[in-house]
Amino acid sequence: MKLSYVLLYAKSLDDFNKVRLQQDLHEYVHDLNLVIDLHEIDFGNLKTLVRNDLKAIDALGSRVYHNLNLLQEKLNAWKLQYRNEYYKLSDKIYEESLNDDADYIITRSKRNNLFVVHQSQNTFIGRLSAYADFHWPAVQIRPLNGFITDKMKANDPLYIVDTSESLFKEVKEMFTPQYQRRLRYYSVNEKQKHPLHRLPQRQIGLVVAVDFFNFKPIHVVEKYLKSCWEVLRPGGIMMFTFNNGDSVEGARNVEAHFNTYVPSSDLITILHKIGYEVIAEFNLDKNLSWFEIRKPGELKSMRLAQTFATIEKLSD
Repeated sequence: MKLSYVLLYAKSLDDFNKVRLQQDLHEYVHDLNLVIDLHEIDFGNLKTLVRNDLKAIDALGSRVYHNLNLLQEKLNAWKLQYRNEYYKLSDKIYEESLNDDADYIITRSKRNNLFVVHQSQNTFIGRLSAYADFHWPAVQIRPLNGFITDKMKANDPLYIVDTSESLFKEVKEMFTPQYQRRLRYYSVNEKQKHPLHRLPQRQIGLVVAVDFFNFKPIHVVEKYLKSCWEVLRPGGIMMFTFNNGDSVEGARNVEAHFNTYVPSSDLITILHKIGYEVIAEFNLDKNLSWFEIRKPGELKSMRLAQTFATIEKLSD
């Protein structure tokens, strides 16, 4: 049986409100007992029989609630049995992707748009806009077609990072030469212990990675998270998407050999171990999952005003 089937079954049980079941039955029993006691009228011991039946119903509701919880606990334990298998599959998916060229990676991102649901896109951009600020420099990992880059242009300077220079081609065609001078391009080697070692250390106020960790196994994600910790200043924020292996769609993506297996439950343990504070976690439609995390401390800047310039796209 595939993990996605188990997760779908578990989600169906989670969506069912067990607490409401127990509460509604208890309220029903309580209210009907009050009605029965309104009058002394009785026929033989019928009222006693009804009261006994109501007690049985109340007890049955409690038993159903208890057993449903046990069923869910068993399912959660069963899900853990898939972990090693899916982690190994993720390593295979990752190794096979190392030879993907820039055109394929960019086209893949456009074809499988994480922001296909407009409301989800607005939620992400709204959250990002609250963090993008001219007071501190920022890092964007994997610019792709520049959609997210455009939302971060307030940050100065803006460091653009990816695993190959060829992946910068669409962003380099997106803005005017004047604005391009505010961008800093870095290609990284993720086999290194600290992939972002060439960037300014403990100076960055915001790091954003979209549709990048979705294709990395969890041990590579952890390496980047540790590296980002080193470049972030105290109070610095990081937003990143990932393929949540704890979700039905996330598990299906792994089973289709498309995305890697990065379950939120394991990832959050890694985040806390590194030292990050978790601001928020989102799991929206069409497998758009992301974390917003903070390096502890107060985000400060000596910059009082932004350098003003007109920023125009070369083309739409």
